Amino acid sequence: LKSSSSLPCPDGRGGCLYIRGMGDESAVPEPGEPPQKKARLSNPARGTNGAKEAGGASPAPESPSDLPVHGFRKQILEAVREHRVVVLVGETGSGKTTQVPQFLHGAGFTHDGVVAVTQPRRIAAISVAGRVAAEMQCDVGGLVGYHVRFQNRTSRETRLKYMTDGMLVRESTGKYGLSSCSIVVLDEAHERSIHTDVLLGLVKSALDDGAPLRVMVMSATLEAHHFVNFFGGPKHAHLLTVPGRQHPVQLFYTAVPEPDYLEAALVAVLQLHLLRPPGDMLVFLPGQEDIDGLGRLLEEKRKVLAERRRENPQEPLTVSGGGGAAGADSGSATLPPAIKVDDFVVRPIFASLPFDQQELVFQPAPPGFRKIVLATNIAETSITIPGIRYVVDTGLVKLKICHPQTGVEVLQLVETSKASASQRAGRAGREAPGEAYRLYAESAHAKMPAQMPAEILRCEMSSVYLQLKALGIAKIPSFPLVDKPPQEALVKAAHFLCRIGALDRRDELTEVGRKLAMLPIHPLHSYCLLIATEFECVAEVLSIVAMLSTETPFFVSSGPGREVAPATRSLLHDDGDHLSLLRIYTKWKKSPDQRSFARKHALNHSALERAATIRQQLKELVQNAWGATHITSCGGDKNWSAVRRSLLKACFTQTARRDDVQQSAYLTLLSHQKAKLHPSSVLFRKRPPPACVIYAELVTTTRNYLRIATEVDPLWLPELCPQHFTTGAAAPAAA
Repeated sequence: LKSSSSLPCPDGRGGCLYIRGMGDESAVPEPGEPPQKKARLSNPARGTNGAKEAGGASPAPESPSDLPVHGFRKQILEAVREHRVVVLVGETGSGKTTQVPQFLHGAGFTHDGVVAVTQPRRIAAISVAGRVAAEMQCDVGGLVGYHVRFQNRTSRETRLKYMTDGMLVRESTGKYGLSSCSIVVLDEAHERSIHTDVLLGLVKSALDDGAPLRVMVMSATLEAHHFVNFFGGPKHAHLLTVPGRQHPVQLFYTAVPEPDYLEAALVAVLQLHLLRPPGDMLVFLPGQEDIDGLGRLLEEKRKVLAERRRENPQEPLTVSGGGGAAGADSGSATLPPAIKVDDFVVRPIFASLPFDQQELVFQPAPPGFRKIVLATNIAETSITIPGIRYVVDTGLVKLKICHPQTGVEVLQLVETSKASASQRAGRAGREAPGEAYRLYAESAHAKMPAQMPAEILRCEMSSVYLQLKALGIAKIPSFPLVDKPPQEALVKAAHFLCRIGALDRRDELTEVGRKLAMLPIHPLHSYCLLIATEFECVAEVLSIVAMLSTETPFFVSSGPGREVAPATRSLLHDDGDHLSLLRIYTKWKKSPDQRSFARKHALNHSALERAATIRQQLKELVQNAWGATHITSCGGDKNWSAVRRSLLKACFTQTARRDDVQQSAYLTLLSHQKAKLHPSSVLFRKRPPPACVIYAELVTTTRNYLRIATEVDPLWLPELCPQHFTTGAAAPAAA
């Protein structure tokens, strides 16, 4: 590709995407970019995709000993022996995640305890554990294991334990705390997940108290001075840098901003598929809805290409010049005959996708196919997808930001950071020279923030507050953190926990709080299970909480608006979404052929299986941790009024009444936020709209929405929650 070139559009419009090639300049990295130097091919995470390089054969995978980090094995082990804290900056492709724990095991650091390696994401913990177990020629669950929420593949023999950071925080509240660990390795620390930040505080406190513990903080970016300073500066934290294995990546920008990033991504993907040599493609999109939308559009275009291949196989595909996104004229281009254009497969990946579907991105595309991976920022650093030669980057990400005063969660579309853009581009050069197409102007890149804000600065804090209290932290504001969360967020979290009885007025943990902290779910969901014991409907609420905890869509969408398919509607409950989830799970569970039932009703079978696993584990925790000898049930759906009453008493902080003036709007009773029912709710089209509802969450996109809502009787509010609501109008009681 030449500088200032415009790729012709495959649908005949021509010049749809005007891009600026950086040419030979792309060999020089931008500040913070991955090094653009030639190096030997790195070993992919799971095989290769079989795609051949232009004019050559597929690269042969190399052994782990060829990874760059092996050249620093001696320095790493010496640093760990001589320092309690080591900060390791391992650039993309260095092999730090898989190899460093093996170094530590080989050097004897697992004789007196476990090496716990944390990851921000579940898929990374599971996939890396599998890779390391294969390299060490052992089964997962033996010497190498993993522990993520609701899934534990470890044993007494496990010495290398890959975990989500949240799970290690939870284990820290247990009987032995961090004493079972000889070394805690915090991987992907640059992502600054809330649990990674809490873990940093926990290990610092443990070190300050003289615990026989060593800590290694691993980051993929050069912004490591925050971690060094947090542990007391260079005298207390040793800094090491390991180069990565990065092939040259040529960068391209649009000449002007793209008005529609989804359309720009579609055009770019199709252009690259038709015009560039074989090699898989990775497209970074802001969120799941964008992935679903682009996936549908690509499948439509795939059918068009297949039709051209059948009807006119030898006729060359031609596109004429025209105005592009920047108004450029690309002239005309002649493409190969339709029969010579490869087919492609679309593989999505995002955090809430069932794990078995996430694994498909690691599998090679069939012969004659190009793999097109549609991903959120999960694919930036947490996982390595083999075969990627081309990256298309929208430059956007969706962040959930919680307003500290109101508690309203805003799902905000924001530009990514320079560090993230660098990581995204680097994905194209992990195995061979690649190309990265940034769907934004070069001037926009210059204005991007250096890093994304830490999660702890923008999230709801009640779960973390409760966990820290369970750890015995008396004064949460004084707990050591790299970045302190807003004071308003801490006050709001404490107020919520006090309202549900988890804390007393002295900010001390109550017996209720201790029970809630035992379950690996949000305190509100734990409280729902606790209240369900009063209404003798624990079995039903277990199913609802399990369904809410999967973080995975249950419905197979049937159109661009992701409407519920007609086959699913017969399962929905008129009283709302919580009972609809309960009915779906109950009928699926009782079906003799669950997979066929899911297919018939357009349901996600994998998500339901995950819900069943979560439900079983929650049931065992309720029985063992809470000492519940019997799991009560209220019976069939004719008795589900008890479930609604139980949910209302537990979720009184999340109730809303219909606005007397604007009938389609609701006013939350405690926070006084105006919102509408989410269009996906069963209650959205109910007429007249329910007078009063409980809801799972209040989110803001273009406006405030109540998600997962169920109708309740307003008269139940003063009856069940007299301390919070007055008789009559169900107005909040005076404080």
